[in-house]
Amino acid sequence: INFQPSLFVRIMLVLYFDHFLDKKKELIPQTLPKGFIKHFKPLIVISVLSFAVLVKQEHFSTIVISSITLFSILWISRIKLVTLSSIILILLIGSVYIVNYGSPFRKSRMEIYAKYSLFHRAVNIDVSEINADDYQIRESLIGMSQGKLWGTSPVFGQTKNHYLPESKTDYIFSVIGEEYGFFGALLVFALYCIIFFRGLLASWGLKDFFLKIAGIGLTLNIFFNAFVNIGVAMSALPSTGVTLPFISYGGTSLIANSLSIGLLLNITAERRMC
Repeated sequence: INFQPSLFVRIMLVLYFDHFLDKKKELIPQTLPKGFIKHFKPLIVISVLSFAVLVKQEHFSTIVISSITLFSILWISRIKLVTLSSIILILLIGSVYIVNYGSPFRKSRMEIYAKYSLFHRAVNIDVSEINADDYQIRESLIGMSQGKLWGTSPVFGQTKNHYLPESKTDYIFSVIGEEYGFFGALLVFALYCIIFFRGLLASWGLKDFFLKIAGIGLTLNIFFNAFVNIGVAMSALPSTGVTLPFISYGGTSLIANSLSIGLLLNITAERRMC
């Protein structure tokens, strides 16, 4: 039995941030860098400890998604812009350090991304030299390009037949693009956008600060997860191990995302008094 606790860590970090910000919301106007460190130190400590464990476990993708989600929560909570800018700078420095001085495979992935990125033509990078490490992203792009507008249909799709590693998990969007084409892939992305906008609109209208921020945080957690997975499949983002919510094979991912949706539905449910 395989179990990925990092998926639940993301949910717990969101809820912990929401709880602490709600408890200290009267101190939010005092969140210049010095005041933020003084009054919101537990947020810093919990984040650093959680991210340190995730780095040790080589779950950098979880750190990226959590960082974007938690930063969005701080921004929506009206933390001072100077403090948010400092946080961005620290995250960028930490990311560069981890990529360059962490596990060698991360640097290799960045080199592959530089060759096959959607934007490589803009910087005139040569992709004529093919390496064995390029196989996965090349097969992903080949599969999506085969789908064209309407797709090859599941009967004639070849990407899933051992051509593309992780075709049932990290790169399942490539299979969707091949078998259902551009419009099928667009429909799947549109479904995530519906979750995104419905979750934000329903949560934004809540009067309770904790419920409002919790609903927004859970919504962003799911959407950013999907956004990163789709971006990786299209080579718009560097390769990383992130499943596509509710579609990729994997029990832990399904349970974690279902838990998030259940909490979100509970938070945004209309309460009727009999």
